[in-house]
Amino acid sequence: ADFEGCDVVLGLDLASTDNTTSLAIIFLDGETPIGIMPYIWVPEEMIERRKARGDLLYFNWQAQGVLHVTPGNVTDYRVIEKTILEINEQYNIVRIGFDKWNSSQLIINLTDNIEPEKFDKVEMNIGTLSEPTKRFYKLIKNKAINHGGHPVLRWMLSNVMIYQDTNENIRPSKKSSTDKIDGIMAVIVALTALWSRPIEEDINKRFEKEGFTTS
Repeated sequence: ADFEGCDVVLGLDLASTDNTTSLAIIFLDGETPIGIMPYIWVPEEMIERRKARGDLLYFNWQAQGVLHVTPGNVTDYRVIEKTILEINEQYNIVRIGFDKWNSSQLIINLTDNIEPEKFDKVEMNIGTLSEPTKRFYKLIKNKAINHGGHPVLRWMLSNVMIYQDTNENIRPSKKSSTDKIDGIMAVIVALTALWSRPIEEDINKRFEKEGFTTS
């Protein structure tokens, strides 16, 4: 699908720098999510470590261009910053959801070019994530969102183990999951930011700023 110029919401799951780091772009039709494009980065050393134990998944995905590699043994957050600024040129970012873990300096840098009110800090507790997680699984089940068959995202989805509390709240559990799931976490963070308040509020603010009125 061609999403050029589309409204988008971003979600970030930075994890620790020696691990996979994910950014999810959610394409919108009004306030309805219609597409997902993930960016997933990994330090070069992690590909070598997996290869050494006979696991060629990351190596093959790098060759296919669906897994992005940063040199050395930690993810270079400047690469992520540059990617987000490029997305900002190509699409209309209405909101960026992020987990405060490890992300403060990156967010500070980004606010030099993107309005601070577009950033939403997402609390990573079960109360916050439960409803967006349920709605995300419903979108997937109903084939209502296009992820282009992205192999890394599909693999991460298959790794997810869901934790449920006694009140039937749910969230993906990184601890119990069989392998990396941060691409899915980035999608859920984006959806949490999207559904936290109406997009219309942000658009009205933007129009007023540019000298238009919406009434």
